[in-house]
Amino acid sequence: MIVDDCQACEPVNRLVNELLEKGFVIIEQRMEDYHFHQLYIKLQGNIDLLNLCRIDGFSSVENKFICECHWSTIEFITSRSDVYFC
Repeated sequence: MIVDDCQACEPVNRLVNELLEKGFVIIEQRMEDYHFHQLYIKLQGNIDLLNLCRIDGFSSVENKFICECHWSTIEFITSRSDVYFC
């Protein structure tokens, strides 16, 4: 994965590709820090599927995973599949 001419590290590539295969969609991606190759990626999908993914190489903070090698952030938002009746 390349964002703003910067190659993502192996842990970010692995996790993002795994989530895309599970139906997640990239909502936003950008370079946060060119010097450290730090990326920000926002994904939307079924958060329950995160339990089925390998998440080695990341620290977890609320709805975000932060890569331990470059501090890249992968943030998650849930899909709106709930139906509300008024």
